[in-house]
Amino acid sequence: MREPGVSLFETFSAVRGQDRAVAQLGNELSSQRIHHAHLFIGPEGVGKSTVALAWASRLLCPRATGIDACGSCPSCLKLKKGSHPDLMQVGPDGNTIKIEQVRAISSATRYQPNEGRWRVIIIERAETMGEAAANALLKTLEEPGGSSLFVLLSAHANLLLPTTRSRCIAVPFGALSFEATETVLAQRGIEETMIPTLARLSRGSPGRAVELANSSVLDERSDVIRAFVRVARGDVFAGLELAEWAANGNDRALLGERILIWMGILRDVTVLSSTQRPDLVHNQDEQRGIEALSQALSPSRVSAWIEAMERARGRLRGNVNLRLIMESLVLEFSED
Repeated sequence: MREPGVSLFETFSAVRGQDRAVAQLGNELSSQRIHHAHLFIGPEGVGKSTVALAWASRLLCPRATGIDACGSCPSCLKLKKGSHPDLMQVGPDGNTIKIEQVRAISSATRYQPNEGRWRVIIIERAETMGEAAANALLKTLEEPGGSSLFVLLSAHANLLLPTTRSRCIAVPFGALSFEATETVLAQRGIEETMIPTLARLSRGSPGRAVELANSSVLDERSDVIRAFVRVARGDVFAGLELAEWAANGNDRALLGERILIWMGILRDVTVLSSTQRPDLVHNQDEQRGIEALSQALSPSRVSAWIEAMERARGRLRGNVNLRLIMESLVLEFSED
C-alpha cells in the first residue's frame, strides 16, 4: 500500500521482467473482454503492485488508445496525486485484512463509479483476510457490480479460499532475472556499486532488494561470517554471542530477514565448494569471508546448518521467544 498523496499512476511500459502477465492483460484490453476479478500470484516484490496500478491507470483513463494510460488527462493527473475517487486500495490493518475493510468495499460496489466506466479495487496480500472477511469478499465477488473490477495480490494464493480463487482469473508472476532486477534498481536510484549484490541476494525481487538496501543486514555480513568461522572451529561462546546479538531488540521480522541472509551466505559456501567458481557467488563483496567459511565447514555441516536455519524460520512463525530460537539454532551449529 502506498501512502496517501503518493502517485498511484503507473504504465505497463515501465514494467520489467513480467512480459507474460503484461501480455495476458494486454490481450484482455485488445479483445475488450475485461474480467471482473484477477488474482496476481507470485513472490513478494516482483512487480504485482506496479502492474495492478498500471492496469487501474489504463482502465480509468478515458483517452487511452494503446496498452498504457495517457498520463495527462484529468483522471491520470488525479492518480498521480493519489486522489482518484474510483481507485480503492486495501491491505492488512496490522497483520490481517479486517471484515470492516471488506464491508467498505462491498458498500462502494453498490454505487456507480464517480467519474468513468470503472471502479478498480486492489487488495494487497489478499491471503491475510480472516475467515469472516474472506467470506464477505466472496459474496461480493459472486455478485459483482457491472462496473467494479477487482485485483487480488498474493504471494501465498494457496491460503485463499478455493471459492475465492475460482472467481478470479489467475495472472502468474515470477522472479526477475538478475539483469532485469539490476535495471529496476538502477531506475530506483540505488547506489550503483550495490546493485549487483542486491540483485543476487534478492532472488529476483526488486522490492526485497530495496528493503535490503534500506536495512542494516547487509552491513552485518562481515561480522556474521567471522562469527560463523569461529563457531565452525568449535568456539561455542561465539555462537552464544551471535544468538544474543541477533535476538536483541525482539524484532521478529528483522530476525527472519537476517536468517535469510545467513542462508544465502551458506548457499554461497556450497556453490564455491562444489564448483570452485567465485563468479557464481551472490555475496560478491564478501568473497574472502565466504572462502574462509568454506574451508572451515564440511559440505555435510553446511547442509545441517541450512536445515537448522529452516527450522528456526519455522519457529519464528509461532510465539517462541526469539532468544530461545537463536540459542537453539547456534547449539545445533556446534553439533558434529
